[in-house]
Amino acid sequence: MKNIKYPYAPALVWGIFIFILSVWPGKDFPTLPDWGDLLAVDKLIHMLFYGLLTWLILHSKRQNTEGVVSMSFAVGIVAFSSGYGWFLEWFQGRFCQGRFSDAMDGIANTIGAVVGLLIFLFLFRKQQPIDDLS
Repeated sequence: MKNIKYPYAPALVWGIFIFILSVWPGKDFPTLPDWGDLLAVDKLIHMLFYGLLTWLILHSKRQNTEGVVSMSFAVGIVAFSSGYGWFLEWFQGRFCQGRFSDAMDGIANTIGAVVGLLIFLFLFRKQQPIDDLS
């Protein structure tokens, strides 16, 4: 695998997109049906966004390191994605008009980050050597 000049560009763009949506005034978004806590469409969107963020970062690392991603890096990226989600929840509640912090959104962000890792591991299980916690 050859090194790509800007392997993290898709993940960075996606992270910026998440930030923009997170600080956008809540009144501008359509009302989504609520099926209860973590099954609400809103929570599924959170899971999708942070799962994709995690997957994009891991895939970028894989493209730039001869297909090798260490398990410690992968776990660190899950923590990073989850932490980014929790930070944006706090930021919304503190600084964004018409937005509020929601712990269930933070939990959905974390679940999405973990699911992003699991999908990455599943998709690249044959091609993706995972180093032993190095």
